[in-house]
Amino acid sequence: MPEAPDGDEDDATEVAEPDDPESAPAIPAAAVAGHAAALRRADALATDREIWRLAWPVIVSQVLASAVSLIDIAMLGRLGPSALAAVGYVTQIFLLSQAVLFAIGVAGVALISRAIGAGDLAKARTALASCLGISIAVAAVLAGSVLSAPRFLLALLNAKPDVIETALPYLHFTMASTLLFAVSITLECGFRALRDTRTPLAVAVVVTSVKTALNYALIFGPFGLPRLGLAGAGIATLCAQAVAVVLLAV
Repeated sequence: MPEAPDGDEDDATEVAEPDDPESAPAIPAAAVAGHAAALRRADALATDREIWRLAWPVIVSQVLASAVSLIDIAMLGRLGPSALAAVGYVTQIFLLSQAVLFAIGVAGVALISRAIGAGDLAKARTALASCLGISIAVAAVLAGSVLSAPRFLLALLNAKPDVIETALPYLHFTMASTLLFAVSITLECGFRALRDTRTPLAVAVVVTSVKTALNYALIFGPFGLPRLGLAGAGIATLCAQAVAVVLLAV
């Protein structure tokens, strides 16, 4: 009488199902790790490219902003040492105001971009409006504080009496322009929150050109124009900021 087949022999002769994942050959761990590393490198390269795409226009914009101050120093330095000293004092005050307003704009970028990422455009517009209102209010406080006692403030900075009198017209126009700067920097931050950094760069190029041309025309008075000196540089700053607001708003 034949013996019944052993159970182990049945297991050995059992045919594996082709769709059974457990029957598939194992993928080497090194291959998995290599594929994951390649994906990470690709993602990192894409992220790096995106960072530079957004960053380089901002870098150039900041270089142009610094160039405006250098242009003022270069042109006004020709008026004498008192004018050059006056530019130094006023520029420091103006840069302090700009730093405060720029910080408000950075906060606005965070809020606006988060709202845009969430698909809530109404909230993004609300954040932009709030940032604009805060910037204008802060600019008004800064300008009012400086212009309410300009001689006292410049004296605190150890400016000489003749330098104080020379600086006053330039200080008045420059601080008045902070109200326009508050609007322009907020609108710039709105563009950046939308991942558009090239539009503010294009505006910065135009503003720098306008500022330079008006500086030359109003400081030195060529072609029969009035020679306004430091006051002319202040008027040029005010007009350039007005141009920035118009270009960013349209």
